[in-house]
Amino acid sequence: MPQGLDIDYNRNLSGTMPAYAIHVVIRTGRRDWSSRIEDDPHTLEEHIGGGNFARSLKDLLGRGGKYHNPDHPVLISNISTIRSAKVDLTPYPKNDFHVAHVYPNNIKCDKIPNTLEGHEAFLQHFVLADAHSANKSKLLSKGERPQREIMSKINSHSGMVDLKTQPRLYLSPIAKPSIFICGHNNRDSRCGTLGPVLAYEFTKYIDSEMHEYATLPVFSSNPLRHVMRTSDVALISHVGGHAFAGNVVVYFPRHSELRDNSVHPLAGKGVWYGRVEPKHVWGIMKETVEKGVIIEDLLRGVR
Repeated sequence: MPQGLDIDYNRNLSGTMPAYAIHVVIRTGRRDWSSRIEDDPHTLEEHIGGGNFARSLKDLLGRGGKYHNPDHPVLISNISTIRSAKVDLTPYPKNDFHVAHVYPNNIKCDKIPNTLEGHEAFLQHFVLADAHSANKSKLLSKGERPQREIMSKINSHSGMVDLKTQPRLYLSPIAKPSIFICGHNNRDSRCGTLGPVLAYEFTKYIDSEMHEYATLPVFSSNPLRHVMRTSDVALISHVGGHAFAGNVVVYFPRHSELRDNSVHPLAGKGVWYGRVEPKHVWGIMKETVEKGVIIEDLLRGVR
């Protein structure tokens, strides 16, 4: 555990998770950002003369924005390159596109065009459709499909789905738990210091599991097959509560299972932990990720 960090151990963690309906997570391929991600000039888009995707979304969703809806709060974050076991996945957008994950729906949207029309189409289909279907706002034009129909399509599909929209969007289900650790150093040095340490511990655990079971066949009869698809780990930008560093968010796919093939107790949920130290990481993996048991002493909230 790094020394000299001013961590708040006095306040009650319960209920400190930010209120949100949807969490949009943007892949940037970087491990740190400007204090406010909407002010960050160093994004993948800078190489193609485009704008900051997070800023564009916040402008559209914020007060006075075209899609502002206080009853459907949207949390927007940047993440580093996702690390899955020993494989570092490079960020997809190398030219005119973005890649974003949407939670708790656990979908990944590839090739989001770096245009205003592309950004709006992404919001309409993947971020705001739930609010529309609940009749909280009328943001989708006539004829556009509600999100539940899109989700039904990808849940029954093992690969990427090409939505016949204008502009065209591509999406795929996220099949692994996503583990995000706040490492936003330019926002607060506590998370900036502790985040990378925790990310290392999470990936070390995953690597050890992968090494142990690497020789096992991946068959449906294998009770340990879940470790072969393990978890994805990435650093994330400010998620609130830097005083409670380290902050860890774990999202579980809707169809998560336990080793005995039963439904994972946290399937489709997002678990927010605070005051996480390196000594807690293996417990989080063993108890929360593998068994669905919430560690109450670390809990900020569940979405």
